[in-house]
Amino acid sequence: MRKAAALMAIAGLCGCSQEADPLAWYRLATAATVSPLPADPGDMAWRWTAPDGRTIVARVALPRPEPAGGTVNLIPPPAGVDARPAFEAAVAAARARHASRIRIPPGTYRFLTTEPERHAHWLIKGLNDVVIEGTGARLMFAGNADGVAIRASRRVVLSGLTLDYALRTATLGRMVARSGQPVLQLDRLPAPSDGIGHVTEFDRTTGRAVPNGIRVYMPKATDVARTAAGAYHSVRFAPAMIGRSFLVYHHYYGGVALKLQDDARSGAEQDEDIVIRDVTVRRAPGMGIVVYGVRRGVAIVDSRIVPAPGEYASSEYDAIHVLQVGGDLAIVGNTIDRAGDDNINIGSPVTPIAAVSDQGRKLALGRYSRFIRPGDTLAAFDGRFRMLGLSRATGTPQPLGGLDHAVRVDPPFPGAAPGAFIRDAALSNGRVIIAGNTIRNGGDTLVQVGNALVRNNRFERTGVRVLASLGTFQEGSGGFNVTVADNSFSGGRVRFRSGFPHAAITAYGLDTGDRISTAPVNRFVAIIGNRIVDAPLGCISVASTSQAAITGNACFARRQDDPASFGIQVINADQVTIRHNTIGRDKGLRLSNVTGITM
Repeated sequence: MRKAAALMAIAGLCGCSQEADPLAWYRLATAATVSPLPADPGDMAWRWTAPDGRTIVARVALPRPEPAGGTVNLIPPPAGVDARPAFEAAVAAARARHASRIRIPPGTYRFLTTEPERHAHWLIKGLNDVVIEGTGARLMFAGNADGVAIRASRRVVLSGLTLDYALRTATLGRMVARSGQPVLQLDRLPAPSDGIGHVTEFDRTTGRAVPNGIRVYMPKATDVARTAAGAYHSVRFAPAMIGRSFLVYHHYYGGVALKLQDDARSGAEQDEDIVIRDVTVRRAPGMGIVVYGVRRGVAIVDSRIVPAPGEYASSEYDAIHVLQVGGDLAIVGNTIDRAGDDNINIGSPVTPIAAVSDQGRKLALGRYSRFIRPGDTLAAFDGRFRMLGLSRATGTPQPLGGLDHAVRVDPPFPGAAPGAFIRDAALSNGRVIIAGNTIRNGGDTLVQVGNALVRNNRFERTGVRVLASLGTFQEGSGGFNVTVADNSFSGGRVRFRSGFPHAAITAYGLDTGDRISTAPVNRFVAIIGNRIVDAPLGCISVASTSQAAITGNACFARRQDDPASFGIQVINADQVTIRHNTIGRDKGLRLSNVTGITM
């Protein structure tokens, strides 16, 4: 309770209506600028200055091995035998002996079954202070389930492994007309287990997705039917798709190659200080790496999420997806190529209110609510980002069925009602660095959190988005104290949102109708020293943002005739500095509904 009270004091707020103080949520979401991990010279650490002038310090601890821990050497199973028992035995031996290292010999290991707890091919649970070395080891997963799952572990390094699936992830196809109806004909015959999760328009000449092309999702098995060998029909296909080529992803949010996920309801210890180093993900029927519900401390370094030879895609959905991590997240020195959706998505939860009872002291909350813990500071918002008040959780969430949970709060929320939203200050990522990566193709890098640095990355045919979202995905609590600096961009994607183009670098907010917010909802965003070439819809677009700095950027976007396309544009913003930028195109700068400009 003391932590919640301290956060409420930082915000300078009580449980009453807080609409009069627009800085309240910003102060809460960015309060933890320095990692709570004590400084140790042997740990990983990053330090930078945020746009609001504060120093951000992120740290991830490395294992503290026992002196006599020793090494567990995995005993490879015979060829053709399920590898899961041998890997589980190695983890069990390391726990029992307090080993400091698990060594996996080079070779290909086939996982034919999944364990019952998390339905993963390999569950790593309850390990502390262990390095798992697997240089030259390829883990091949047979089923549409998670590959490696890590939970309830502390200070673990996973290194050198290659993670792959025996499943086909993506196939090229062409939409043809049969009996007047659009039918998708695949280039190669599918396996019996192949379905269709989503399709994305594909340019066979360039070998890449078509910018701003057609994309269709098939969330239900009944959405699509096989009509002949390699041919599919769906009510979601439109006549306008006939004659076009598509990349067909065969699963709808299938297994994750590497997942760090814990559940706060169970009372089990959550993952903390996990390092993924020199790991390769070749194929995944779902996302590549997912970090979900971790207490704090994750580093993904010098790793690769890239297609297997001859394949068109790596992960079928996000390459790296992070949600609900308490802070200290580093994504450094990696290569990401041809993800089926976002390359990197760093989010924090927005939980809808379904019902209010007991005079505002009891809330029925939707998705993400199971991670709320007693003592967490909660903020309520309406659909236009206006803060309704602050409170704190006083009990463990109680299941109501599906994703809904009942949460008791004190003091009551005076303005909370169905249709409003809750944000948990404890689940907003505290310190995030994305640096030195090469990121190609696929979706954008989404930064929906506070105290973040995106620096010295190379982006090819993809971009960066800083945002707050109360819309469809409800996973952005706000882009606060975010720096996007010294990156290179080439060949950005073409995409619009309510008439607002996604440039190479975009900052904006979405309200409940997925509309661009007319009020500033992001705060302290610095876009500095980036070099942008061949960006179809412009270099930098900033909306719904207060106290933004756009300085020292070089913009060489190719000319577009679209009236919404500009080199740099800023709308619905205030306190904006625009200085020393080079804009090598005809339509250079657009300002609309901006107050407090410094140029």
